[in-house]
Formats: sequence, structure tokens, C-alpha cells
Amino acid sequence: MTNSSPDILAAKDRTRLVALIGTLILLPGAVALFARPAREQFELVTTIPVETVLTQQGTRPTAAVWKEMFSRARKTIDLAQFYLAGAGSEPLAGVLQTLEEAALRGVRIRFLIGKPVNEGMEKALEEALEGVRRWKNTRIVFFDWRELTGGILHAKYFVIDGKVSFVGSQNFDWRALKHIHETGVKIVSPRFARALTAIFEADLAFSQGDGNAYTRLRQRKALPFSDSAWLAASPPAANPPGIRNAADALLSLIDRARDRITVQLMTFTAGRRDGGSPYTQIADALFRAARRGIRVRLFLSDWNNREAGVELMRRLAAAANIEVFVVTLPQASGPFIPHARVMHSKVMRIDDDLCWIGTSNWEYDYFHASRNVEVVFRHRTIAARLDRQLRQIEESGYCERVGEQTCFVQPKTH
Repeated sequence: MTNSSPDILAAKDRTRLVALIGTLILLPGAVALFARPAREQFELVTTIPVETVLTQQGTRPTAAVWKEMFSRARKTIDLAQFYLAGAGSEPLAGVLQTLEEAALRGVRIRFLIGKPVNEGMEKALEEALEGVRRWKNTRIVFFDWRELTGGILHAKYFVIDGKVSFVGSQNFDWRALKHIHETGVKIVSPRFARALTAIFEADLAFSQGDGNAYTRLRQRKALPFSDSAWLAASPPAANPPGIRNAADALLSLIDRARDRITVQLMTFTAGRRDGGSPYTQIADALFRAARRGIRVRLFLSDWNNREAGVELMRRLAAAANIEVFVVTLPQASGPFIPHARVMHSKVMRIDDDLCWIGTSNWEYDYFHASRNVEVVFRHRTIAARLDRQLRQIEESGYCERVGEQTCFVQPKTH
């Protein structure tokens, strides 16, 4: 180093530095040090209803993970939720307390919440928001697509500090943390966080009166994803470039299956709210898979026991290589809990390691009218845990395989 300028390397020192860098590059792991981006991390997160024989199967419970995530937030928390309910009930009360503590330490919190679709939801939401409205650094915006597609905000996700995200079937509802079977995924990945934030910002802007929000969203630079981990969303006209159309992605994955497809859903029907032609594309893809010799297994909640659902379940169950099971969870002790005790997870497992975890039931409106998001990734450990989860459900005594003599009983929900 010369004495005249401490900021300029002498020729000898430059030579030594280049040699040192060359040596480091040749060391094991140096490529990761210099070139490889941070690895994305996925964690399976579940709610297992109390008073059942089901267990966590190596996963952490939703409430514990949410509280941990919110307690670690430093700058921002953006939450998109279908609704809020039961703010004063555990374990949601503890989750909301952790959120409020984040707001008190200066974290900016934004809630995007679906506009209530009936009086009951409106009353529950207003009760839940009574305390939230008093929080510092917190903003609440209501999502309303009735004039756009007639759909709803059915997605359930949040993004923290532009780095960590959560996507899953879990609503911000105390029952979803204690009395409903739910499956979600915690994602440590700036790439997924950026994609979800792009969707969130556009939905937020539109909900505040910006009619050009989705035009600008479609003009963005494509968000890059790998073939081993990516985000899909609905409906396609409201997605940023790089985010796959969930309906098309689902059909493509089913058509490319090589060995087996296992699905866990609340509802799967061919019905449409607008009265249009039956939505059979997903069922048709499953029939194609079965004809190729793929083993297809469907675990559907007893909330699917309505006319449109029963008809489709019977058709599927009659096909070779397809098994359909109806899952009925036992009621909890004590007073009846409305809108609870149901399998609400939205999961698909394909072949050895492909996992689909999302927010859509398999019906036309979820893919073509309402906002939903799905995470698709390859991960052997999580795939194995999902397989154990599904096997445990099958062996629980809560399943009935659909056959010609099956009696479908519509459960009481409220």
C-alpha cells in the first residue's frame, strides 16, 4: 500500500489480492460463497383439531408459528385474509396480542380483509376489528371484487419484512387454530415475498379505488421462479407476470404425474355460481391420469355432501384407479361450535416429492373469480410429512370410502 493514498492498492498488493481471491474460489464451498443465492426454506405448518386421534406428524401448530413470525417482524407485516373471527378466543387472542406488540414497537401493519358476504360474517368481523382499529401503525382496507368478477378474497397469506411469507388454508379465525384441520407453509424467500407483495399491493390499490391497478400489475417485469418452487394464483387476469395461472398449472401437474396423485380438500364440485356449464376440467384431468394407470386418491370433507359434490364424487369413485373418501371429524365436547370441526386443508401430493399447498377449493369460482394463491415446490421431507398426514386421516376411523351404497349426510355447520 502506498503512503500517498490509502485508498489505492499498489500493483504488488493488487496481485496478492487477485491471487487470494483465486485461491478462495478453488476452495470447497467457494462457489456458494460467491455466486449461489440464499436457499429458500419451507416449513409445513398445520392445525390439528383438538379431541381427535390425529396428531401433528412432525409439524408445528399454526398459532405457535404465527406468533413466532410476528414477534420477529422488524419493519412491515402485510396480511391478506378472507375474514377475522373470534378475536377474544384462544388461541387467536394470543396471536393478535403478538401482532399488537409488533405495532407498538413500530412495525407497519396492513390488513386487507374480504368484504363480508353476509350479516353473520359482518358482525363477527366488526367484533374482531373493534380492538384492532385502536392499534398504532395499523391500517385496515376491505377487499371487494363484486364489481370486477363477483368473486371474493379467499386467499390467506401474509408477508413479513419482504423476506418471510405464509400461505395456507388457515383463516384468521380462532376455530382455524383449534377446531379445523388446516395446512399451510412458512416460506423464507425474498422471491416469494416479492411475488406475494406485488399481488397484495395491486389488490390493495384496487380496493382503494384505483381502477388501473391490474393494468399496471400486468406491465411489471416478470417475477422469476425456478421449476422446483413457484407461486400460482387466481384469477389469471389479476396476476403479475411470472405468476402462473393456478387452474392451468393444476391441470398441467396432473397430466404430468407419473405414479400417484393424492388430494385433500374441503370441497370439489363441478358447480358454478353463475349457472354456467359444469366445470369438469379438473375431474377430466384426474380421469386421464387414472386411464394412464396413475393411482388417484381424494380425501374430501363431509361439507362436500351437497348435490353438486355428491354427483362428482360418485362419478370419480366409479372409475378404475380412483378412490374417493369422505372425512367426517367428530364434534368437540361441550356446546356445538358453528363452522368448525371440518377438514379445510387444500393439499395435493404428486409422485415422490411434489407438493401443492394452497387456498383454493376445487371449484370454478375459486380459480376464475376469486383471489387465491398456491405454493408448489419439491421437498422430500415435507412430501413425506404430507403423506403421513394423509395416511393418518385414512386410518383414523373418520373416513368412509365412497361406493354405490354410500349414504351422504349433509352435516350441520351452523
